[in-house]
Parts: sequence; C-alpha cells; structure tokens
Amino acid sequence: MGITERRIRQKEEVRTAILETAWNMVEAEGWQSLSIRKIADAIEYSVPVIYDHFKNKEAILYE
Repeated sequence: MGITERRIRQKEEVRTAILETAWNMVEAEGWQSLSIRKIADAIEYSVPVIYDHFKNKEAILYE
C-alpha cells in the first residue's frame, strides 16, 4: 500500500470516528449539547481536523 492509499484510508477512518462519536453523543446527551470541541476531545484530534471533514456540526448531523 502506497502513501496515497494510506492517507485516504486514514482520512476515512477519522471521518468514521467523527460520525460514530457524534452519533453516540447525540444518543447520550441530545443534539443540543453536541459540539465540535466535544467531538474533537473524544477522538483525541484537534478542532481543525473536524473542520477538515465537515463544515459545521449541522453537517455532521445531516450525514
């Protein structure tokens, strides 16, 4: 597997982690309490990484 394929796979894994974490948070706390910061903290990435994948939290919820 080359570097390009690895980066694509890693990007997909991060996107999946964001979506799964957001879904779990919404189930546990409701969508009103969901924040980009909480998602970033939960998956141990920085906030800009979340914004690399989604425009805002609404985009995550619509996914």
